[in-house]
Amino acid sequence: MITLRPAARGLRLCFALAMLIGLLASGEAASADARSSSKASTDVRRAAKACAVAKRKTASRTTQRTCSTLRAHIRRTSKPAKRPSMPSTQPSKPVETPSTPRTAPRPAPDAAPAPTPSGGPRSASPARLYSDTSPFNTRIGAAPQIAPNSAEMVDKSLSSYKASANFANSDWWGVAIVNARSSDPMRTVGVFDWGFGADIAQPAMRVPNGAAPTLGSDHHLAVLDGDRELDMWVADQQPNGSWMAGARTVTSSTGSGVSAEIGGNAAGFALAAGVIRPEEIAQGRIEHALQFTSPYVRNRFVAPAIHGDGRQSDPDAMPMGTRIQLDPAADISGLPRAQRIAAQALKEYGAYLTDSSGSLAIRGEASIGRASQGGPTDIWGPVGVTDPSMRSIPWDQMRVILP
Repeated sequence: MITLRPAARGLRLCFALAMLIGLLASGEAASADARSSSKASTDVRRAAKACAVAKRKTASRTTQRTCSTLRAHIRRTSKPAKRPSMPSTQPSKPVETPSTPRTAPRPAPDAAPAPTPSGGPRSASPARLYSDTSPFNTRIGAAPQIAPNSAEMVDKSLSSYKASANFANSDWWGVAIVNARSSDPMRTVGVFDWGFGADIAQPAMRVPNGAAPTLGSDHHLAVLDGDRELDMWVADQQPNGSWMAGARTVTSSTGSGVSAEIGGNAAGFALAAGVIRPEEIAQGRIEHALQFTSPYVRNRFVAPAIHGDGRQSDPDAMPMGTRIQLDPAADISGLPRAQRIAAQALKEYGAYLTDSSGSLAIRGEASIGRASQGGPTDIWGPVGVTDPSMRSIPWDQMRVILP
């Protein structure tokens, strides 16, 4: 791998951004079709993400001016996403999103951050989240209705990507989950000027100081506080202790597991819904549906999803919210232990498509959430999960269950 020096990276960034601004000026980046996001618009957001990553104190003046132009364009063309009516082909947010821009407006400062409470590290509860009637906690019946084009959807959205199938439980692509305490400060999370759902008021929540989101572009963070769950996408704690996000929502951790507004993932599900946690592997059983991501997602959604970010018009691409099930007759006896446990859950509860991604993946909890609150830096090694591969799961024996 070739590593570019900072100056070379800045030059490459300026060149790429200049090309994108040229496209914007000529009108080629704008899409007249309101049914899907244009590739040029996505490229602009990817460039803005690169701008956000580069610290302004090290960026050249040319890079700073170019980044400012891009951010201004995003402010002009990005409106908070509304909950679409079904059926819809309007993506709620792009797949690739800008990380936290340091120039984004901040809310009024909260109370001064309190020190982390004493009493040892916070432990995330392994208890099953959401109600017994939640779509994630409902078993698939003995004779479910199978989609007429199930085989085609499995082939295009699953089997074609099985070589890269993985367990997304890393600090980059998992979901960071932290537990709040009664001594944690109450905070109202703001939304960046390029974000989504800024017009939807959310109640204040206890957010632990120093709680860390995942490191990838989604910066996912779920905060559990009693029977409430705060979900953040592109979460970032500001120097004054307040929090900002690209989108955020507060939902019930004892409810359906489906949010009512723009939240932490493209489908509109609670961020922790379907996430595999290490205690479940330790006990040898997962008693809920999983969540998965795919690179090939249709630009529609199906219940229980409330929106989506798919880009494919192919009717054989899985729409957001699709529920898959591993054929109960599939032989999983020879799978490694963690994969066998996940496969059994796929037989009994299935999995829901919650996001577009660069690979076929089943989502797991990231260690970084617990580590940020005094817990272990690796929550998976102690339960024997050291290999992120999910290639051994028989993806070609999946089937699509009708809502």
